[in-house]
Order: sequence, then C-alpha cells, then structure tokens
Amino acid sequence: MVRPQSVGELIGSLLDRGLVSRDGPSGRGRRAGITLTDRGRQTLQQTWPGVRAFNAPEAIGLTGEETVTLVRLLQAIRRTLSERAPDRSPWHQGSPH
Repeated sequence: MVRPQSVGELIGSLLDRGLVSRDGPSGRGRRAGITLTDRGRQTLQQTWPGVRAFNAPEAIGLTGEETVTLVRLLQAIRRTLSERAPDRSPWHQGSPH
C-alpha cells in the first residue's frame, strides 16, 4: 500500500546519501536492482539497535500478548483496505484525485 512515487523518493534519497547503489537504468516503470553500499551497511549496523528498542512492545507500554493482538488487528485493517476499490476508500471521498 505504498505509492510508487513514495518509493522513488525514498530510493532517490538513499542514493543521494550513498546508502544504496542502483544496478540498471533509472526512470519510471524501470526495474533496477538496489544494493546496500558499505556506508549503508555501516549505517544500518549503527542504527538497528535504536530501531529495535524504539519498536519494542514495552517501549509503547504493551505486553507481548497485546503486541500479537495489535499486529493481528493491523493486518486485518491492511487486508481490508488493500481489497477495497480506490473509489470506495474513505480518504478518496470528495478528493479531486
């Protein structure tokens, strides 16, 4: 449920920062392999512990069981929204797009 434009912007930012490299041509609709650079691997190693701590259930006041329930509920919402036709999505009503 991520727009291609958003992914393109994200990849562009990672490329600009030297965190990934692209194999193949760039451009809309073109497939290209994306690989972590040495700098990207180093950055990931440095930041991963903080990301894990931030996403730990206890960091947001949940127990392990509550986390399982939350994940199950979020997956149900995602499934429902993925199956819904774009013109029936609540955020598209009244939208000029």
